[in-house]
Amino acid sequence: MIGHTAEIRPFRAEDAEAIQQIAADTAFFGEPVEAFMEDRRLFIDSFVRFYMDCLPDYVFVAELDRKLIGYICGSPHPSTGWMCHYRRIYGPLVLNLIKGRYRIGPLTRGYVMRGMRSILKGSSPTASTREYPAHLHINLLSGYRGGGVGRKLMDAFISKMRAESVIGIQLHTTAENQAACHLYEAMGFSMVKSASTDLWGPLLHRPVEARCYGLRLI
Repeated sequence: MIGHTAEIRPFRAEDAEAIQQIAADTAFFGEPVEAFMEDRRLFIDSFVRFYMDCLPDYVFVAELDRKLIGYICGSPHPSTGWMCHYRRIYGPLVLNLIKGRYRIGPLTRGYVMRGMRSILKGSSPTASTREYPAHLHINLLSGYRGGGVGRKLMDAFISKMRAESVIGIQLHTTAENQAACHLYEAMGFSMVKSASTDLWGPLLHRPVEARCYGLRLI
């Protein structure tokens, strides 16, 4: 299995470009971000750069034959790194938006509007941060899923959280990611909340169930 030969190691600065590429190439249920956002730079600056710039100690990568094939990132608490976020991520992002440096079209506008509606309708389920203060995101290139790499990345992140006495971890996905859901459940996560969301419905042409999974560590 690939998982037996892939190396899981802490993030290094030179990994940033490969992580950004993986994130953008897998953003839409394992497919490229351009399915719902015209400019992948906007996606990276909005959702990915924060972890590498502000929380590098909580990023791990999977490397096989000197190629990055996946990564996991997260935070031990919602407040961790947010001063850095506002200084290094949010400010430049807003400035770039004002100056028109991102290509924004109907796909991006539709995604943002559906996201806002989901938040207002409460269809973006989340767990209590008192019970599950940490969160994580994991991504693997399509050709390397199901071989044990995801489990090894999860083990690395969970071990980091245990070492820091974090009491619980939450993550967010959808029922569409069946293989990922099976992995989370096999590793002890249980579904805390779920809700039907219209965030992806117009793109997949069917209702989508958003899920929040949680794992208690203490």
